[in-house]
Amino acid sequence: MNTENIVNGIDPKPREFSFAVIDLTKTSEKPQVIGYNLDAFIYPASIWKVFAAAEVLRKAEGGIFNLEDKIKVMRQNKDDRLSGSIQIFPSGSKRDHRPEIKVGDEVTIDLLLDLMLTRSDNMASNALVSLVGLEDINEHIILANGWKGSEVSDAHVSKLKAQPTYQFSKVTVSTARHLAELFYLIETDRLVSLWVSERLKDYMHKWNRAGRTGLWIPEFDDYYRKGGWLEIVDPPAPTLRWVNDVGVVKGPNSHYVVVVLTLTESVSSEVLFQIDSFSRKVFHLMEAKGKA
Repeated sequence: MNTENIVNGIDPKPREFSFAVIDLTKTSEKPQVIGYNLDAFIYPASIWKVFAAAEVLRKAEGGIFNLEDKIKVMRQNKDDRLSGSIQIFPSGSKRDHRPEIKVGDEVTIDLLLDLMLTRSDNMASNALVSLVGLEDINEHIILANGWKGSEVSDAHVSKLKAQPTYQFSKVTVSTARHLAELFYLIETDRLVSLWVSERLKDYMHKWNRAGRTGLWIPEFDDYYRKGGWLEIVDPPAPTLRWVNDVGVVKGPNSHYVVVVLTLTESVSSEVLFQIDSFSRKVFHLMEAKGKA
């Protein structure tokens, strides 16, 4: 794949940009990750929730609890109390019509996983993180797979406003390489176990087609995914917008993991990263490679 052609064709160019691809038609013990800025740490927004879901499922498989067990939601999601300058979901995005979770609700772990991965529900995320603990997510899922630096933090996203660099970040960050390897393990049924990997695929296949579509384009035969989006508007400072997505694509002649992480900085809300155009370029290259 000619990554330079992909990068040079992007307009407008994000302030921060990385992507990764793993060709799943080539089987090997250690995947070959190709892309651009593979090891740059960028805020992944809600993509981190896949790490949390994996730890919940690991503990469920180990018999610590059952997915049909109910837990009480004990605290409000702190991101729901943000000022209007920080937007967790894109304006105009269509939420699903399931009821919002409230403090005091008793909800099954299975439904919380579903809500966290399909509509990126932050109340569900908080409840599940409280259930399993950040330390166990980091130890058993992230560090166990060599993804040092991608540890999940509970630092407030407002810290991103004043953060010129991720070098000493306390906010969750990750790399395109780490996220590509995560989805490679899921797709090949090797993240923790066959059962954990298959359950993750089941949940992520149910992503909301009426809302944010991420890298999905109609040419795909199949695509499961987890996206992440955040916008910070703080005039007169430029608007900061993170647009991220990771998933597994199947096409007529291709099968691959794809990750894109971007941060766009602009004084105009009309300046957007053209994620569908990027996805189509990658897809056409992978299809051509599959036909060769």
